[in-house]
Amino acid sequence: MIENLLAPENGVFLVTLCLFLLIFLVQAISVVVGMEPFGFLDSLLPDIDIDVDTDLNLGDVSPSFIDSVMSMLKLGRVPFVFTFILFLFLFSVIGLYGQMAIFELSGSRLNGVLASGGSFVVTLPLLRFGNGILEKILPKDETAAISAGTFVGRMATILIGTATHERAAEAKVVGPDGKTHYINVVADNEGKSFGKGDHLLIVGRRTEGIFTVIENKNPLLEEE
Repeated sequence: MIENLLAPENGVFLVTLCLFLLIFLVQAISVVVGMEPFGFLDSLLPDIDIDVDTDLNLGDVSPSFIDSVMSMLKLGRVPFVFTFILFLFLFSVIGLYGQMAIFELSGSRLNGVLASGGSFVVTLPLLRFGNGILEKILPKDETAAISAGTFVGRMATILIGTATHERAAEAKVVGPDGKTHYINVVADNEGKSFGKGDHLLIVGRRTEGIFTVIENKNPLLEEE
């Protein structure tokens, strides 16, 4: 085990594991003393959507694509530091044990770049699953606990799926706290359907977590 851990091909996984232990320790201590040393990380997520064209200069990569990736991985639904800690843990452990298994089968290890790429791909679906669990078990902070009814009257943008009167799609909305929230929306009127990228007006709430939307006919209303 130690030989596998210290192998040159596993350098990136060893560094990631050490970073995980460091951040986990700092976060654990901060919880006890009532501090939030990594609280600033949450404010970085909405900036991706705002600055993608001007600051990041990504060309063909549109904000809707990044929003879709964030939604798919359930980013922003729990404090980002927990997501980051989970990613570091999964990435390092999957990489180290993957290299160990490959070495046992073939007698050699993968190149560090190839191993990192493989570990990253495997980590993503597990990260989504882990974020879903954290979302359910972590206590909601004050900003995340705002009344969902305050979304009514705000603009929502569909990220995933097609919203009809019977079927919900996933959308984002900027709440009064200035943070981006992810909700499910359905068309308020029968026969209407809205697809990815449509900017819609939230007019009501059908059930817990599902809101009704209509086409925005007021040019003065813009997505926040």
